[in-house]
Formats: sequence, structure tokens, C-alpha cells
Amino acid sequence: MRRSAFLRRLGTAGVLLAGLLLAVPAQQTTAQAAVTATPTPSAAATANPYVTASDMKVTPSTYTGSCQVGPYGLEHIVSATITVSKPMTVNYSWMADYGFWTAGSVTFDAPGSKTVINAFYRTTSLKGTMRLKLADELGGAETEAASFDTVCTEPEVIASQMQVTPAAYTGPCNETQSGLAHEVSAKITVSAPTTVKYVWINPENQPWPDPNPVSVTFDAPGTKTVSNVFFRTTSLRGTMRLRIVEPAGVADTQAASFDTVCVKPTVSDISKQRTDENEVCGPGAPAELTLTAKLAVADGPSTVDYRWYRKSNQTRNQWVYLGAGSAVFTSTGAQEKTITTRYSTSVSENGYFKVELSSPYQGLGQSAFLVSCSTKNDL
Repeated sequence: MRRSAFLRRLGTAGVLLAGLLLAVPAQQTTAQAAVTATPTPSAAATANPYVTASDMKVTPSTYTGSCQVGPYGLEHIVSATITVSKPMTVNYSWMADYGFWTAGSVTFDAPGSKTVINAFYRTTSLKGTMRLKLADELGGAETEAASFDTVCTEPEVIASQMQVTPAAYTGPCNETQSGLAHEVSAKITVSAPTTVKYVWINPENQPWPDPNPVSVTFDAPGTKTVSNVFFRTTSLRGTMRLRIVEPAGVADTQAASFDTVCVKPTVSDISKQRTDENEVCGPGAPAELTLTAKLAVADGPSTVDYRWYRKSNQTRNQWVYLGAGSAVFTSTGAQEKTITTRYSTSVSENGYFKVELSSPYQGLGQSAFLVSCSTKNDL
């Protein structure tokens, strides 16, 4: 009846691996220097003169915190010292406060002391005692009871500071063979040692990269940053979140948005046309030139910034800035736009025009020109 009552105290979560307190089956012994132990007064009358048991301990004896610290819960080590005055085999039993727990034996080849140990695990709170009892044929003496008080509390867990880097990007997505790298990161904070399992939640509200959670272990209260990487070769706009799977009940991080526009802008077909009505050019009658070029992107929407430059005998053969602009592509898919600018000169000039893509940079194009101011057909 006492055993059944204790089982009801334990509950299902407290049933352990090898006995009611989940004893580790294998018994371990450690040789120590020979000492003489004094039996407890209650056991003195029946104690065997050749063997004594003492120094009963449960470690930890008191604990408050998370018990989710291993595959079976929080480990408790029980230990006691057995001392003999002649070679012999000692049979003993571990006793919980409800009665028998599990048995063991240890052999001595000579007089001395040995420490015997065992273990049990807790995933829920429990307060009790443990002791070691010698076999009845050895007198049945017992150690003093060693008490323990384990209070299992779930640590506070907070997930925060979710980020996707880059959060906004327009440009080529050929940074690597796999595409443009995006790092997802978040912080996990715990108030006590514990193991946290988490998953990333993608724009489709599904676990990413797969449903299996990732674990991060805290040996002490604190904060850790967790991260992962995904790649894009095509445009995508969405959000990412971090979800704590275990312990349950922790709120997701706020969603971190990202907007990636994969474009591969190119410039081509730079051309120029004389648009003034002057047969010859000079002071008060400049040659007016209209410059055009084609910009193309592989996908949109996107905005491409560009700059016009000129280099000629009038600039000492150095590139000189002419002006800048932006081409806005509002649709998806491959697109093309024509850009224009104007240039005028009142002197003969021989050189080049070029367009340089500045954001995102992908290339440039250039074309030669000639203005002799003797005819409007010498471009």
C-alpha cells in the first residue's frame, strides 16, 4: 500500500527508467582509503561487526529550476560509503522514503571502503529521502536518510529581434552560384539553464527549411543569437519569423519583412543625333546633340540609376560628367526602356559618350562622336 501511494505522488511524468526513480542499471564503485564507520544508533544492535554503511548523499540535495536539461530530465546522483574489515561481498538495497527502490552488490578483495552510486531523473517536482540498507544476512543496518527537494520550474523564454539581411535589395542576384545570400537571425533569451527548440517560419507560414526543429542549449541564464541563410536568384517579397517549439507557449517573434528584386540591368545601343538647324556650328549657333541608350532588366519592378559622361579633345581626354537619371520599371519580367539626354557644343570636338549604371551597377556602354562645325552630318 505504501508503494502505490508513492506512485500516485510521482505521477506519470515522474516514472523513471529503471525503477520508480529511474535508476541507472549499472552500479559503479570507486575505491577509497579504508576508514571505520560508526553505525547509526538505531542500527547498532543489529549491525554486522565486519561491514558498515555511511555517508549517504543525494546530489543535488536541493534544486529549483528547469528539469528539461537532458533526454530524461534532471539527473540526481545517490551515493553511500561501504566499509569492511575483511574480504567479502556486500549486498545492499537503495531505499526511498516509500521503501525498496533497487538492489546492488560490491566485492572487496581486502579490508577498506568503497563508494557505491546510482542515479535517478526528474522531470517534475519531488521531495523525499534516500538511504542505503545492507542485506539482512549482513545485519540490515541502514545509513542515515539523505533528503532531497527538487522543484521543477519552466524557465522564461523570449524570442526577439528577428531580422532578414538585406531587408531591401535591388540588383543582380548572382553574388554566389546559389544566388544572393540572405541571413535570417533572431535572439533567444532564457532565465535559467534549458534547451530551446525552434523553427523558422517562411513567407508561406511554413517551417523552413524543413519541419524539424533546431536545438540551442543554455548552460546558464542569458541570450544567444541564432541564424540561418537562404538564397535568391529571382525576386521575392515576404516575411520571416522565429517560432519556439519547445518549451511550448512562447510567442513568435515579430515578422521581419524583406523585399528582394533580382535585376540584371544592361545598357546598349548608345546613339547620337544632331538636332539643331545650323549647317555649321559656332558662337551663338551650337551643335545640338540628342543622346539615347537602351536599358534592360531581367525582372522587375525595379529602379535603375545611370550617369552620362563625355570624353574628348576638349576635356583633355578625361571623362566629364554630363548628367544622371533613373529608369523605373513597374512590371514584372524582362523589360526595356530608352533613356535620353542632350549635349551641345559650339566648337569642333572629337571623342566619346558613355552611360554608366550606378545603382545597381552592372555595366556601361559608350559610343564615339565627331563634331567638326563644318557640316551637320559629321557625327
